Amino acid sequence: MTRSPLTALRRPGLRRAAVPALLAGALVLAGCGTQVAGPGGSGSPTSPVPSAPATVTTLDAARAAWSSSPASTGEYQLTIVQQCFCPGISLTVVVKDGKVVEETATSTDNSGGAVAPTLLEGFPRTVEDLHGVVAGSADAASSTVTYDRRGVPLRIWIDQIENAADDEHGYSVTFATASEDLPAPDASSTWAVADPPAGASFPADFPQPGQGNAQAMVVTAAGGSQVYLGLWGSGSCPDVPTSLRIVGTTLATGRQPAVVTAVVDVDATVPPATACTDDYGPTVYAADLPADVAAELGGAAGARLVLVLEVVTGIDGDTGSASYAVDALPV
Repeated sequence: MTRSPLTALRRPGLRRAAVPALLAGALVLAGCGTQVAGPGGSGSPTSPVPSAPATVTTLDAARAAWSSSPASTGEYQLTIVQQCFCPGISLTVVVKDGKVVEETATSTDNSGGAVAPTLLEGFPRTVEDLHGVVAGSADAASSTVTYDRRGVPLRIWIDQIENAADDEHGYSVTFATASEDLPAPDASSTWAVADPPAGASFPADFPQPGQGNAQAMVVTAAGGSQVYLGLWGSGSCPDVPTSLRIVGTTLATGRQPAVVTAVVDVDATVPPATACTDDYGPTVYAADLPADVAAELGGAAGARLVLVLEVVTGIDGDTGSASYAVDALPV
């Protein structure tokens, strides 16, 4: 029997994200009109977090990576959340052979109302459309893009006019596919299950639209800085982060702060014939941040930490993958 390319992402009873997440690999924070520089000292013998090379840093490289990906000619799913001084919209589409075959739009402003068709005019619906949004920002005052290893833009943020108010706009994107069967990430000791320190809590009660099934925060104490990652899903089959790799820093531009980006590989597979409970809650993990990264985040410039999660889902031999980005906010 031939399976649908998204079967592994839809199968009930498996570990699954609120919105699916992507495969282990090197993602990068890329800039359109920005500069990328590796944080000094990351990956040194004294650092607990290794560096990862930037593999997609330009729109041309992103388009080349996407054209060579099996997903570009297969089936994939995008959840695209619009972020601007405008009505909040989340659009989920399934694309097959380059064409949209399913589409669902929901409001993110808690109004409960239907999304008017006119609000979806010009809304990006494919990876190629997202590339077009990036290309269209070439003359903006500043713009920042986070790509995954396939060249899919996971975050797009555009400040069209430097000194104007409320003109900023962008998209948060979750990409998912089952066009590739991939092994689960190798385990590591980078992350450990942990309760947040007393008085520290995630900025929101639930994962926010466009940030998959994750929440994250940075906690600084006398002993150093740690990043806490809450992965929401089945309590009996939790998603497990297996790496934390610092990619680099996108320098501050205009009113946009510098952004430190790290890749987190996540194992969300389950053994065959394993039943998982249907509860939905967070499993919280913690990892130490290198001193130089902590200094960037705590400096006067106030750099932000963005985690790009690449998650393998499904069961052995029948896996799917997805990717999304989540802000690790200081608390």
